[in-house]
Amino acid sequence: MRYSSITTRCLQLMATILCMLFISNSIIAQNRAPQNIRRVTVTFQYVVENGKRTETVFPIYQELFDSLGRCHTEIEWSLTDHYPHNFSWNTFNGKQKVLAEFYLNEKLNTIEEFTYNKDSLLAKRVVKNVSPTDTILSLTYSYKYDSNRNPIEIIAMSAKGKKVYISKSTYNSKGKELTRKVKVKDKFTPQDSIISLLSVPIYDSIGRLASEQRTIKKLDKTTTKVTIKYSYDKNNNQIGVLVLNEKGKQVSREVREYQFSRNRLSLINYFNSNDVLVKFITKRYEIYRTNDRKVREIEY
Repeated sequence: MRYSSITTRCLQLMATILCMLFISNSIIAQNRAPQNIRRVTVTFQYVVENGKRTETVFPIYQELFDSLGRCHTEIEWSLTDHYPHNFSWNTFNGKQKVLAEFYLNEKLNTIEEFTYNKDSLLAKRVVKNVSPTDTILSLTYSYKYDSNRNPIEIIAMSAKGKKVYISKSTYNSKGKELTRKVKVKDKFTPQDSIISLLSVPIYDSIGRLASEQRTIKKLDKTTTKVTIKYSYDKNNNQIGVLVLNEKGKQVSREVREYQFSRNRLSLINYFNSNDVLVKFITKRYEIYRTNDRKVREIEY
């Protein structure tokens, strides 16, 4: 029996969906109390060949939300064998996330604990590394904010109580980060490797970020200067991101589309410096109205 390309694609998607449901349930059941699942957001990535999207598609990321909109499970799917080796479990107190457990290759690798100040802003993040025999405190991050709730200072302390990282930032009235200065000690590496940032934003007539000149210096002493231009649809969704180098040549480009009925991100096209398509992802939004999750609705 011969199948059309559309039929083949549908069969691939159905097989992927069934696999996702089975594995997601297995992950949730692993040493964890059953979680309420109300909504699920799945990110898919299509295989791109010679600058064109093929019909081959695989899941790469999955978020599971309860009826209060809290994301209690995040699943990362491998791009090689398409299996969720890495995932995280989040625990909440009300709306505040107080604990995150990160599993790498299906083994608990890192634990993060969160506490908040009286304004419900993150005050402290404690990171612990997990080994087969022990759980060891790695870093403790403390946060300070300005009157507009922007994080203006982040201090990282080692397990010995020594400062290894101090980051200070400034913001404009729109909450856009303008400057960042980072001091690093004891060979500590910031997660994004940035030790200096300068942004000069320009806004359009209705207050949307139209472009910015951004200069970033990293720990390896490399400095990158780019101009980023943004475009929007009639609903003020950001649909275009164009990155140019100092000579005005394209570094990368993104094109985004949103659901017409629900105004949610639907897909993203990624183009390289030659404006060739190199990555294509889509998002699917699911809702389960009963606890047994026997009926799944796709929200278009």
